Amino acid sequence: MLRLLVKSLRGRRVRSWLAVAGVASCTLLVIVIASAYRSVRTAISVYTGQKTVDFWVAPPGADNLIRGSFASLVPQADVDSIRALPGVAIADPILKVYLGVSSPASRTAAKYATLLTIGYRIPDGLGGPPAYVKGGAPHGRAEVALDQAAAFRLGVGVGDTVEIGPRRVTISGLTTGTNILATQFIFADIEAVAEGTSAMGKASFILVKLAPTADRERVIQGIEEKFQNLRVYRREYFVRSNEREVTAGFVPLLALVTILGVGAGALLVGLLILSVVDERRSDIAVLMALGAGMGSVGRGILAQASLLSLKGTLIGTGLAYGLQVALKSNLPTIPLRISPLDVVPIALLFILTGLGAAIAPVIRLDTVDPLESFRS
Repeated sequence: MLRLLVKSLRGRRVRSWLAVAGVASCTLLVIVIASAYRSVRTAISVYTGQKTVDFWVAPPGADNLIRGSFASLVPQADVDSIRALPGVAIADPILKVYLGVSSPASRTAAKYATLLTIGYRIPDGLGGPPAYVKGGAPHGRAEVALDQAAAFRLGVGVGDTVEIGPRRVTISGLTTGTNILATQFIFADIEAVAEGTSAMGKASFILVKLAPTADRERVIQGIEEKFQNLRVYRREYFVRSNEREVTAGFVPLLALVTILGVGAGALLVGLLILSVVDERRSDIAVLMALGAGMGSVGRGILAQASLLSLKGTLIGTGLAYGLQVALKSNLPTIPLRISPLDVVPIALLFILTGLGAAIAPVIRLDTVDPLESFRS
């Protein structure tokens, strides 16, 4: 009886695989969107959350890199005063500006990019690149470190030159963890970045590393009491502030695409199972006439829906991981960081949604008359 039940509930193979493909494509879409969101969050948190920095010191309200006011700058003379405070091991300034960077090989739009430029004390000052995939830190005013995705956009690599305003500089290394999708990072000497701007002798932030035995709260109190126009932002708070700013436009989009993707997957599975019931009414009538009962048939329909959803989510997940590898090798401008924390809930959601979509066909089983088996 069980074998007859399974055989009768199997729809046409083409229709079944179309439903699986639909669920797979929806799964792929939602995973990619969730991964892109995670990639942007990870990139900004990798840089701002470097363990070598305990505090970010800046004027009130400048609690993030993305929209921190360029007008709110700190005199670099304050760096020495902060460095001299008890408990402070290192204090370094960084200057953040957006600058146009171009490849001298071409003046086309494809060879130009506006990048988030970080001026820091090269080669090993606080606020430098979090990691390199090739090359190393700049060692002079004529060298820069460039995000690997920005290098791909500009068509350059280690040893090549790029133009930042009127200056030509050489790329000493390619960085990773510095692509926030809307733009990428470039790192250079702080004095070289300040040239040609109103920021000479000033900094956007002062980065502080504490001594191993320092009292965090006492250091914060000491800085804010001595400099009334400055605020101390703990690393954890600064990371959250940057994540909030950089993902503000992604959260609504992610929610919308997720809802649409789940809805499309549920609709595909629901339509398939509904068509199975309608198309196989005579077979189902025979099974019910043989004593299968609506409960057994209903469980078979739900099992079929679950199987189709499971196949689709597994295929979609595999495609997502394959896409991640392909993009990393061939198109690094699109960062994908697929995490099991995203994949598992999405897969479970599609499986449960497919199961829920089969409820309507199960409810319609009471319209199937066992006498239909004698009419076919």
